[in-house]
Amino acid sequence: MGISKQQFFRFTPRKITGRNEAEFRRMMLIRCPHVNKIFCSIAIIFLFINSIPAKLYLDLGPGVNYCPDYDGSKNYSFGFVPLIELNYEEKWYELYLGTLNGAGGSLMHEPTGLYLSGDINFGDSREEADDIPALKNSGQINNPIQYEIEAGCDFDYLTVLASTHYYPAEVKYRKSIGSDFTCNAVLVSPEIESGLPLVKDKMFLLGNLTLNLMNSDYAKAYYSAHYETAERKKFTAKQGIKSVEFELEYVWLGILPNVWLYSSQTCELLLGDAAKSPYSKSDLLSTTLVGVMYRFK
Repeated sequence: MGISKQQFFRFTPRKITGRNEAEFRRMMLIRCPHVNKIFCSIAIIFLFINSIPAKLYLDLGPGVNYCPDYDGSKNYSFGFVPLIELNYEEKWYELYLGTLNGAGGSLMHEPTGLYLSGDINFGDSREEADDIPALKNSGQINNPIQYEIEAGCDFDYLTVLASTHYYPAEVKYRKSIGSDFTCNAVLVSPEIESGLPLVKDKMFLLGNLTLNLMNSDYAKAYYSAHYETAERKKFTAKQGIKSVEFELEYVWLGILPNVWLYSSQTCELLLGDAAKSPYSKSDLLSTTLVGVMYRFK
């Protein structure tokens, strides 16, 4: 017997789904130190609080991920991910703040299975690197934050949903190379999810399949090569399918009192102009995350 996404969440803390390799890179402590200092400060404060309100939860723990150096890179690296999630839950809605889900909230109507969520999270910036031939004179993409809206319907053992990610990005070039420009990059992602209880109330497996569609501004900012170099020619990426990705998530509850283990494995296959881009040296991208969290309640 399978379980749906909403049933999966009833047994586990706030969702950690839908985080692709680019987002896990942005959560590395060395890549966003100021933001994570704030979250770590919040966590330390709660460590000294004797009691937390019944509807307020704090999940805290370390995580390690292994992912590509940039979207399309064939080189991988390890990084530390601070797993910090603060949640306030009511029957019909939830508010959350953390390093995985950002800041936002969700509305849930259990009788019909409908839900709606929105949040602000880390953006998708990319540094220009002269020591990486594919990124030489590629321009620096500045996108500190992203906005996401997600809506879905939970059926008996299957969840169908769609999300929209908005990235207000600026691409900056050296003065000798070219002119800067801004764009409104958007990703639209239809998705299906289903889960399986491995051990009742203890171990769960959740799988999801996602199709990512990019608009022309997203293609222009992240996959178009506007200036020719010795290593590459000009390339104009068009809107369309960016990728298809599959993710498996595993949760083990109660390994110790209030302690749970989380791991995920994501495989993303770049398609269309995203795969043809001179920046993409590998079409198949893989991300692994493993973390242990303690729930204060």
